[in-house]
Amino acid sequence: MVVKIRPIVFKDAASYRLCWDAIAKERRYLTEYEAPPLASVRKAFRKILRNKTPFLVAVDGERVVGFVVVYRWGLPSLSHLVDLGMGLLPEYREIGLGTKLTARVLKMCRGKFDSVHLTVFEKNKRARKLYKNMGFELCGRIKKAVKGLAYGTDDLLAMQKQIRR
Repeated sequence: MVVKIRPIVFKDAASYRLCWDAIAKERRYLTEYEAPPLASVRKAFRKILRNKTPFLVAVDGERVVGFVVVYRWGLPSLSHLVDLGMGLLPEYREIGLGTKLTARVLKMCRGKFDSVHLTVFEKNKRARKLYKNMGFELCGRIKKAVKGLAYGTDDLLAMQKQIRR
């Protein structure tokens, strides 16, 4: 298994959607139950690439096996903040890819944003540990925020990392 981390390119859209969909269908880590249609993903990719949004993929050959992206809020008053989203296929977890993806995207954010925010399910202890080790701090909780998960309902934890411009 030779996994490379690189910036997303438009031709990754279909493989990225399959990765996102597989993780969503686990109903353990993402709020979505399935990825949007490929046409919607391609439309979003055009905007992401045009805006130079920090977005990395982990690829095994041509197959997207993981991703990390930071989303801008889209409001001038919040232009200094971004939200982080990440996912890895099951067979690519526990090998350090999450740490590598997060570190690389945070490096891309330095000098552009003041703060990176994310939400994580309380029961996702592996991700919580990763984010804590990367310097994210707990800043809030929404109790019983997410329903329909494979294990029932979960709290949504908000975390942030100050990175300064």
